[in-house]
Amino acid sequence: VFTIDLNGIITFAAGTMEPSPFPLGKNIGRSIYELYTDQEEFLSDTAQVLAGDTIEREREHDGHIYQTYYAPLHDPQGRLIGALGMGMDITERRRMEQAILEYQSVRAALHKELELSELKSRMMRRISHEFRTPLATIQLSAQMMERYAHRMSASDRAVRVQHILDRVRHLIALLEDIALVVQARSHPLTFNRYRFDLGQLCAAIVDEFRQGAGSRHVWQVHIDDEAQVVTADARLIGLILQNLLSNAIKFSEAGTSIVLSASVEADELVLSVRDSGIGILLDEQQRIFEPFFRGSNFDERAGMGLGLSIVRDAVTKHEGHIHVESTPGAGTTIRIYLPLADASKR
Repeated sequence: VFTIDLNGIITFAAGTMEPSPFPLGKNIGRSIYELYTDQEEFLSDTAQVLAGDTIEREREHDGHIYQTYYAPLHDPQGRLIGALGMGMDITERRRMEQAILEYQSVRAALHKELELSELKSRMMRRISHEFRTPLATIQLSAQMMERYAHRMSASDRAVRVQHILDRVRHLIALLEDIALVVQARSHPLTFNRYRFDLGQLCAAIVDEFRQGAGSRHVWQVHIDDEAQVVTADARLIGLILQNLLSNAIKFSEAGTSIVLSASVEADELVLSVRDSGIGILLDEQQRIFEPFFRGSNFDERAGMGLGLSIVRDAVTKHEGHIHVESTPGAGTTIRIYLPLADASKR
């Protein structure tokens, strides 16, 4: 701590002021302009402070870091009579802060590595489980064709070939889902916002399910007028709807209803898919968007556990959010909220 008068004469001093290696107290009565002729920044700051400014800065010298405060000094009547300077060696504090940052960085990297390891383990378990059945079907059909093709009728052979093709398509779809999720972890999904016909997109996706996996379900589709044409990413919304509807089919019994609705609320597109299926356990509802996660009440059903992870990534690209309502044994409703805006504003 030190004070100077308007002429730069040291009037009080305690401690040691770098870069001088000697106590400031020995310099009372001397001019800082003589003591620190080679310290241009310090002398410039002195002139600035004696003009009425206050300066706070960190200074480095000889491997040390100093936190300094330099301010005008006034008498009781408010007249400028000099300047007050204070400095503190904060080198150790800075080292501790850096050590904490490095520790947190290492900890975050370790946590990420553990998450990745767990993701890989879950992925391998699901791949092993999900690929076994279709591969067995392909192998059996191929062996039957190899050994008994000469005894089969043309229709029997066609059935075997169709079994093989269906299972191959299923495996390709699984691999595409895996690739999409892995890509999203390293290279975010591309996002292209433009106006498109949402009503038409919903109708096309539902019709595809009605003719295939969802043929035995009762379908209800409600698209409000204001949601018929929207500005968003049609490809990503297609992924959202395909995965939500696929899950609704997979986890609800034939003959039950699946309800798809779309509306606009407070400048947000709201997509909702409701089923009357097995539901999701309450303590697992926060984990269903993790890649390869399978709920304990439906782990034996077919699927890689990737659908909702893909949904989450697509919603995140829209800067939206997801709300889940589910009661075990009574069904699930998933609502997607996506902000709507003109493409020119994004």
